[in-house]
Amino acid sequence: MAKVDLGNYQDKDVRVFAGRDRGTTARKATNLDALDRSAELVEVHIPPETFAMNSSYFLAMFGESIRTLGAEGFKKKYRFTGKDIKETIDSGIKDALHVKAPL
Repeated sequence: MAKVDLGNYQDKDVRVFAGRDRGTTARKATNLDALDRSAELVEVHIPPETFAMNSSYFLAMFGESIRTLGAEGFKKKYRFTGKDIKETIDSGIKDALHVKAPL
């Protein structure tokens, strides 16, 4: 299983993952395009002290994965641990699949 620790992409003392640019940077740094094509499952760790992840960050980081894999494929491949961001994930999946250019 591949592991992505978003704590590595969070500014010190910042408890919010926000911004399309930061989400895009994290996507590239973690090489999610290659992981999407692999058979490997991906564990994404959200630091427990995280306050929130906004939709711009989530869609920039995971939107392409959702569109590539579909909702069920994304849910099977990507497992989120640490801070519970289920609401962000659920709304992000809907946005990625129903809006042509969510960002």
